[in-house]
Amino acid sequence: MCDSQRQQYFAASLLGMDSPVQPLTVAVDGGPQNDLPSQEREEWQRLVLSLQGWIAELLIRNQQLRMSLLDSAANPQTIED
Repeated sequence: MCDSQRQQYFAASLLGMDSPVQPLTVAVDGGPQNDLPSQEREEWQRLVLSLQGWIAELLIRNQQLRMSLLDSAANPQTIED
């Protein structure tokens, strides 16, 4: 499997239904938050979705960097002075 396929698979597993990571909105939708006015609740949900997007991007970038590091360790280049 090439790097781009691994990245796509990783991204899909993060954002897909079969991801082991549960969406944070599940925690936001239940509990004392329901006492908030609907406008505040919508704002919190928007913030949670935004954070989920940032976290997904960070996880994808982390995986890209990890694969790059593994590739460079597997194929060391000699540095000539």
